[in-house]
Amino acid sequence: MRRASRNQSRRRFNPFDIFPAELNLLIIERLGKRDLYNLSRCSRLCYVLCFPLRWLNSGTIVLTPQSTKLFKNGGLCEHLRSSIRSINFNRDWSWSKAATDPKFRRQVAEQHGRDIEQIVTELRTKVEILRFFPNIQELSISYIIPPALENNIYAAVIDTIAGPSLCNTLDFLELQIYKDDDFGRFQPYETIVSTLSPENQDFLGEHIPDDKIDALIREKITEFPGLAGAHISVNGLCTPLVNSKTRSWEGSTFYYIPLTAAPNLQNLWIETKDESRDSYKKNTETIDEARYPDPSVLHCFSSVTELQIVESGILSKEKIDSLAERFPNLVTLDISQIEPSRRDDDDSWTDSEQEHRYDGISALKCLADLSIVWPAYKNSGSIPPDQLLEWIYRWIKNGLNDLEAVAFLGMRRRLGAGGSELWDELTVTFAVNAPRKEVIMHMRGENWYSQFGDTSLSD
Repeated sequence: MRRASRNQSRRRFNPFDIFPAELNLLIIERLGKRDLYNLSRCSRLCYVLCFPLRWLNSGTIVLTPQSTKLFKNGGLCEHLRSSIRSINFNRDWSWSKAATDPKFRRQVAEQHGRDIEQIVTELRTKVEILRFFPNIQELSISYIIPPALENNIYAAVIDTIAGPSLCNTLDFLELQIYKDDDFGRFQPYETIVSTLSPENQDFLGEHIPDDKIDALIREKITEFPGLAGAHISVNGLCTPLVNSKTRSWEGSTFYYIPLTAAPNLQNLWIETKDESRDSYKKNTETIDEARYPDPSVLHCFSSVTELQIVESGILSKEKIDSLAERFPNLVTLDISQIEPSRRDDDDSWTDSEQEHRYDGISALKCLADLSIVWPAYKNSGSIPPDQLLEWIYRWIKNGLNDLEAVAFLGMRRRLGAGGSELWDELTVTFAVNAPRKEVIMHMRGENWYSQFGDTSLSD
């Protein structure tokens, strides 16, 4: 009987009845993440008390219908708005997978639906709630949309980002945007918007044509004094490496305009996949390259010291040559392919062009660390490592005096059983002592130095 009485006493013990409310809250606020999770499962009261502290401790939220409701006026977490430092629109899809894997895109579409009204409503809700957070330092914006809505949605996003609170506090900006022409395919803007609710029509506004969007974004933005890093992933995006002597222009330049107002931008990561804008605009409007700004006035990102570029294929010689013009103070440069096995046509390059395609690297006088695509061609395969070594000595001879490390990343093609095509990753690295003109080569991967080339089954 005594034992039963003691157990009943234990069950009746409730710290919320014994300790002052202030002390209970003080104790809860000092719990670790795991303890906080365990306490939140004890009762409805414990859950309500612990739930807001998840964001107070981390300073990060992912915007979902549930979390946005909590931070709205009158919401449970309204008083924690100033504690939030990082906001992410989504964490359930990857831009690189969406760009390369049709099966993954279908899975995302099935998960999120293809209802354009729902997509725009969720995006509008997330954009509008950003105004409630005065201290955002990191912002990750991601969405999948019909191509026809691209200009107007980005303009609506910039309206908020360029507000006085965000532009002064933002340290890192990420934009992951996939234009999926599998829904809203070939439909003009007006047709799509006419089916939306009045709230979403007001959010998007009147159609912004391609020849007006750049100027409109420039009018909206102010300076981003604290922005130090940016990550932009958009399919069909032109890189800021358009040579001033060419008129090759794909559009979407407006994604870079906010970065031109970031005088302290140091780290820039660009991901894109080559796609013709004609496929987006087919049967809706005619593309005229002359409407776009002259590439010669593209911005010089002199403050950027770290640059990472991921493209569909190997950068052209013209883009390599323009690196020093656009990014004159690079210390670290990483160039890779979104599809590593993609190769150039042999016929499109003369022997001389193949030999000198990376000569523009030597104009980056501050460069210390370089990781770049190992050039390969459909018929002749990868360029021999000895030739890569000669390139580095030529760069040093042409004034690349701070170079310390170079890595060439490539793929070797071979035929497996039954004629199947297999690919091996290849990496050749070079330790460089530029002042002494010393270069030491190391091979990494599945293959030795003599096996860098493509092979057949008989090999």
